[in-house]
Amino acid sequence: TSLLANNSDLKAQIQEKVFAIAALKNDLRKLKGNSVDTKFAITSVLGKPVLQPLRNQSVVRQLNAFKHERPPMSKQRFASQVDVNHNLSKPVTQHYLPKKLKSAFAKSDHMIASSSSRNSSKNMP
Repeated sequence: TSLLANNSDLKAQIQEKVFAIAALKNDLRKLKGNSVDTKFAITSVLGKPVLQPLRNQSVVRQLNAFKHERPPMSKQRFASQVDVNHNLSKPVTQHYLPKKLKSAFAKSDHMIASSSSRNSSKNMP
């Protein structure tokens, strides 16, 4: 029960501080009223006011740092483009390759001549 009492005391203290902060904010608004900020920009050498207000330079630099980045575009990725470096780093073993590749053209009993050689044989006497 002491923990519950302690917890309720802390909640009451926080609530009092929240009310005090709200009252101070209201007092500050009343004192400030509708007054306009009288701080003007620094005058230039000619005595005319500078047109642009001074800004925090770190914020300006930060905004300009990302100015030239391209917006993200959705590209379709094909299987050949996915993790090329990762796939090439894996060793290729015999498990992945067929044991023996047979070429149909190398051991063919019936060779089919190309159309250009057939045409040239027709023209011969």
